[in-house]
Amino acid sequence: MFCGATALVTGFTHLLIVRMLFDIGEGPMGTTTNKSIANWFPKQETGRSVGFTNAGQPLGSAIAAPIIGLVGLHYGWRIAFIVIALAGFVWVACWLCLFRDRPEDHPRGGAAERELIGSQRPATQAAAYPIRCGAISFRCWCWVWRAPFSALTT
Repeated sequence: MFCGATALVTGFTHLLIVRMLFDIGEGPMGTTTNKSIANWFPKQETGRSVGFTNAGQPLGSAIAAPIIGLVGLHYGWRIAFIVIALAGFVWVACWLCLFRDRPEDHPRGGAAERELIGSQRPATQAAAYPIRCGAISFRCWCWVWRAPFSALTT
């Protein structure tokens, strides 16, 4: 959403605000990624899973940068940001359809798969802190805006 909003900026101040909001929304990504991996992989596979995830992020940037650069050269920088936003919305739609917080909640997860995943972690671990990436981002965003004002009222 904030990549698409970057295409609408009209000056430095607008750009600064949009990019700050982008960073605030992106902040919880590491935490939610690690929690997803803890919920979905057996303990002995979590390190490898985190490694693949952390390797995939810069690899995705390396692959996307020339493509987006070419889009920007041919159609303008604003269109390049809109293309990124549209790809993000497609990703969110797929994520909402396919991902569940815990293996127990996924309709296609079998009993053997749940047993394998759950065999190496405490039973309460997955249920204690469900992942809601959008909700976490929204809570963090609200906290950042609320924090300076709550100090004035206490």
